[in-house]
Amino acid sequence: QDRRQFVLLLGGSLVQAAAQAVLAPSMLSLAEAVALTWRGRLTDHISNLYFRARGYYAMPNLYGLGDADQRVADDVPKLTTTLSALFPGLVKPVVDIAWFSVRMWQLTGRTGVALLYAYMFFGLGCLRLIAPDFGGMEARSSRLEGEFRHTHDRLKAHAESVAFCGGGPYEKRSVDGRFAELTEHIRSVLRRKWMFGIADHFLTRELPHNVTWGLSLLFVLNFGDTRGDLQLQGKLVYDLRFLATTVSHSFNAFGEILDLYKKFDELGGHALRVHSLLDTLEKSCATQPDALLEGGELEHNKQAKSATPSGTNPQHHPGTPRTLARGRIRTTAGPPVVVHAASAQQGEALLTLTDVSICTPSGSGGGAGGVVVARNLNLAVSAGESLL
Repeated sequence: QDRRQFVLLLGGSLVQAAAQAVLAPSMLSLAEAVALTWRGRLTDHISNLYFRARGYYAMPNLYGLGDADQRVADDVPKLTTTLSALFPGLVKPVVDIAWFSVRMWQLTGRTGVALLYAYMFFGLGCLRLIAPDFGGMEARSSRLEGEFRHTHDRLKAHAESVAFCGGGPYEKRSVDGRFAELTEHIRSVLRRKWMFGIADHFLTRELPHNVTWGLSLLFVLNFGDTRGDLQLQGKLVYDLRFLATTVSHSFNAFGEILDLYKKFDELGGHALRVHSLLDTLEKSCATQPDALLEGGELEHNKQAKSATPSGTNPQHHPGTPRTLARGRIRTTAGPPVVVHAASAQQGEALLTLTDVSICTPSGSGGGAGGVVVARNLNLAVSAGESLL
């Protein structure tokens, strides 16, 4: 009957709707910007270590991490995106629970709020007892996906050799085995999530209706006698409706917090894989004295160039190196070429080839007569230096 109050209520609702329309996409956009910034910084840091420590060689060959590329290209984006989405996803349910708890205190007093929070902690405890290891399942899924992709990449890289040697059936068994292991794990994950989803839906969506009826009964018993007073009965109906809305929003916020718990648990799988890669790269950097500089030049090369006069070969040092082993390479013509394999200090020649001719084998015996691919090759490789 009060038009002024109705207009004020309508205006307040419009202002609230406009604020929510601005805040929701703004929070989402902010989370995406934060995720992109985190991804850029983390990827740059990993790339610096990856190339500084020759991780492209050391990870698969020395440390057994054959999926370092997947961890950078897949796990890092998932880690940063999920982590940035936790904050806006946490703000709304916490604010809702705080606001509606105050309103419930006003309606039901201390007893109603205590019952509400008791049920929330009861449901959270039950779900934590039956929750599977989401982080471990996510980490294993990423690992199996990486191995399956690596099998196809390896086959593509060596397709000519596989076709030449007739290795198609073996490669098919390898690919099928990887895919069978991956699909079996995915089926197991789906079964566990299905069973957990039943309990989650029951505790956070269905059973709270019974709690709402109990709180409504508690409110009616404390409200007093309303017989013969229509105005008091109308207020009771209004308060009961508001109480039901309050409890419903509180349990919805509780369900959102539980969803964040599952996301945080899954986040641990990606975080573990990224941390393992970073830890291994840092160990690799600590064990390599010839780490690449920012300009892409080896430290000992820079020192050798600054200390070597112009016109001389910085890789050739007069005198006899401290030889640990000697070998001979049989060339197509002429005397054998002596190869020195030395234990050299940084910048000293470790491997030296002089006047070597390289040719393809010819005939079953591999004798002379093949195609010469390199003639009079002279090469000196220093300690800690790449060939090119």
